[in-house]
Amino acid sequence: MAILRAVFLSVVAVSLAACGGGAGGPPPMPPPEATVLAVQPADVPMSFAYAGRASDARKVEVRARVSGTLVQRAYVEGSRVRQGDLLFVIDPAPLRAQSNSALARLAEARAAAQQAENDAKRAEEVFAKQLISVRDRDLALTNRDQARAALARAQADADAAAIDLGYTRVTAPASGITSIEAKAEGSYVSPQAEESLLTTITRIDPMTVDFSVSEADYARLRALIDAGRLVGPARGQGTARLLVNDAPYAHEGRVEYLDVVLDPQTGTLLGRAEFANPDAALLPGQFVVVMLGGYTLKGVIRVPEKAIQQGPAGPYLYVLDAQNKAQIRPVTLGMPVKGERVIDAGLAAGERVVVDNLMKVHPGGEVKPAAPAAAAPAAATAQPAAGKGQAQ
Repeated sequence: MAILRAVFLSVVAVSLAACGGGAGGPPPMPPPEATVLAVQPADVPMSFAYAGRASDARKVEVRARVSGTLVQRAYVEGSRVRQGDLLFVIDPAPLRAQSNSALARLAEARAAAQQAENDAKRAEEVFAKQLISVRDRDLALTNRDQARAALARAQADADAAAIDLGYTRVTAPASGITSIEAKAEGSYVSPQAEESLLTTITRIDPMTVDFSVSEADYARLRALIDAGRLVGPARGQGTARLLVNDAPYAHEGRVEYLDVVLDPQTGTLLGRAEFANPDAALLPGQFVVVMLGGYTLKGVIRVPEKAIQQGPAGPYLYVLDAQNKAQIRPVTLGMPVKGERVIDAGLAAGERVVVDNLMKVHPGGEVKPAAPAAAAPAAATAQPAAGKGQAQ
């Protein structure tokens, strides 16, 4: 009997030990360790991204300004030219002859004018001594005035002839990319509209980029500006950056224009920005992403995107109380900013947000901060998304 009682007590002791009911059972699980961020309001630079397209609307027509035979094309079709580069040569021989003739007439007019000046001066001197009549003096003065007028006409004719001779060398009125020639060598050209076009130059430096702001985006930004939460440049005076094939473009641009009337067909506002394009990296018609800069969100609270959880009632965060216990906090999300998200409502300055290891955090559970609570960075440059109208 004593043996059976001893065996029973041994079984009970082993069972209790297995259930952790004894004094030597395993200790409770320690609280999970997580990074904790103490949030503080800060000003955040912002940029807004919109789909854009490089414009090819700035085309310059190169036309003949004098008549003659086209004797030379001095450029390669489709090549890039700079303002002042020689494009065509119109036969200069006839106009050179006209210029030389005009110069000869100018020389004769100068000589005649000088002679008339001398005669008028002598006539006035002799008239002062009462050696000639008033009529003779006046005749000398009239001849002088007529000679002066003839000299002015001859000078004008010589200048016009020189200008026409200069027009036989047709140069690029602007820098850009040339089109194919409209007139081949040997063709007769003239200033008449139907015969004057020689080629077309598409200006690529600077390059304009057109973009559209949706009605919803504009209304959202307008509301932020009116509430004093978003400040930025005056209409049409901001800076702009580009993403070309997902890579940053080297040159900063400026916003030239932002419409004030919605396009009734697209429901968007048309904008235009201008960018330097010295290396022809931008091509007419190319699709790009336009980032409008110069804006600042004033005094906003933001948290890392990875700290945000989604529940049946919407987004929420885990916030630690004074005892480091996690509490669910519903929040209203604002704009995304470089891997973070602005919190429009739900958080106050100084509150501590659990950032990571969220799978091990549960409401009311204790959390061990992995690092001392620190304030959020003062500012972060906004980064745009590729989608049209997406603010970052």
